[in-house]
Amino acid sequence: MRMLLAFEEAERRAATSIGTTPLTFVIVGGGPTGVELAGAMAEIGRNAMLPDFPSLQRQAVRILLVEAGSRVPSGFPPD
Repeated sequence: MRMLLAFEEAERRAATSIGTTPLTFVIVGGGPTGVELAGAMAEIGRNAMLPDFPSLQRQAVRILLVEAGSRVPSGFPPD
């Protein structure tokens, strides 16, 4: 629901202002769940929702995955 509300707000801002406003979602935690959630949000946002919001551009939708450790996904060995 919040993702839809964020897209609607970004659409309103893009339609009334000059240029594009980035739509950024931040996921904290680079474990398996965070990585899966980031991928799902990117797919939903860019492929399912973006066509319904013509004022938004594909590059305006950003998914940031934040991890305190040295690698993503953090729960698996480096190899």
